[in-house]
Amino acid sequence: MKELDIIYLLVTAIVVSKIIIGFLIVYLVKRRRELSREKAKLYQSNVALEAHIVKIEEQQQEIVDSENFKLKILSLASHDLRTPFQELVMLFDYADVSDLSDSEFKKLMQTIRKQLKISKNMLDNVLVWTAGQLKNKEYGKSAIALAEQINLTVDLFATQTAAKQINVINNVPDGVSIIGNAEVFNFVIRNLLSNAIKYSPVASAVEIGADESEVGVRCIYIQDAGQGIDENTLITLRSGQLIQSTLGTDQEKGVGLGLSLCRDLLKRVGWSLEIESEWGKGSRFSLFFVAEKPNHVLQFADRPQTGTLN
Repeated sequence: MKELDIIYLLVTAIVVSKIIIGFLIVYLVKRRRELSREKAKLYQSNVALEAHIVKIEEQQQEIVDSENFKLKILSLASHDLRTPFQELVMLFDYADVSDLSDSEFKKLMQTIRKQLKISKNMLDNVLVWTAGQLKNKEYGKSAIALAEQINLTVDLFATQTAAKQINVINNVPDGVSIIGNAEVFNFVIRNLLSNAIKYSPVASAVEIGADESEVGVRCIYIQDAGQGIDENTLITLRSGQLIQSTLGTDQEKGVGLGLSLCRDLLKRVGWSLEIESEWGKGSRFSLFFVAEKPNHVLQFADRPQTGTLN
């Protein structure tokens, strides 16, 4: 009897242990599934957190870039606002009023009146445009009469070019227009022409012309016969980095931000800037932009391969 009791006890113990093991196995499987689900949720949370962190970092970088861009805008706006006054100062320095005849004095007053009108329009545009940039205003599009706008910019620097005996030749055909942002176009052309005059020697020429690269892409270039850009500086310019401003051929000063801001602006409107230069042989800056519904097709030779700022 005792042996049977022992056997029953062993059997009962084995059955109970199996039941317990079965429950444990079921529990462990269930727990494992729960842990897997929790792990998946935790992984998804980590992914979402990382994405959120990346987004925050991108937003912070956008804020930093926006603030840096605004600082550039203010710096270049101050440079543009000085240009008309520099022109007038040079105009008075260029002519000794006390030695002028009546006809010469009247001619000088007419020149000053014309310069003031050009300067006022330019100042109005710069102030309105700068305010828009600081408010992150959208870049509107309108028809841009290229030759007309370039002539207005050339007139703005008339006194400087006369003082250095620089002949600015506008070879852009009349009637050629594009659809784009006029303020960005004028700002870039103004800065490129300013640099061309700054680094051109006395009694030289600056050429402004139009070129066609491919269907729908237009190019305006400004070419000077100045000192050119050395290879290392050219690489730095093409990479979009800031460079230290150097004195012009007549000791003109600059802020060193012009090309950098031009690059930023062109990138925002989908345009680009290419630079060709060789030390001692002058430089050529080409503004490329995609024209929308152009009313005139240019026929020019293919342009050489160059570095692009975009």
